[in-house]
Amino acid sequence: MEYNVYHAIKILTARATKDHHDGHRFELEAIQTTTALTGGPSYGLPCLLDHDGPHGHHLSIVTPILSETVSSFRRSAPSKSLDSQKVKMIFCGAVEALIDLHATNIMHTGQRY
Repeated sequence: MEYNVYHAIKILTARATKDHHDGHRFELEAIQTTTALTGGPSYGLPCLLDHDGPHGHHLSIVTPILSETVSSFRRSAPSKSLDSQKVKMIFCGAVEALIDLHATNIMHTGQRY
């Protein structure tokens, strides 16, 4: 049986790529750290599959897709909402991933560049 394989590709802006090259942005290093921590794709933490070299115009990061979005998961439910047990499972998974990040001294923020 043949399966489709999907990947997530994050392409940084020219400014974010410059910030990375100047040592002010550490997304690539953070994902390399989570990849080393998990040894491969795991629930909640990204795993680096590939990235462009440091001489590209825009840094791009390729990771496997971990799961569908919570919004699409909710919309797929017959009631278009999630029961409390599913919400607890999603929340616990997110907290476990943040605990793993904290253990590697990586902090997740909502800061935009």
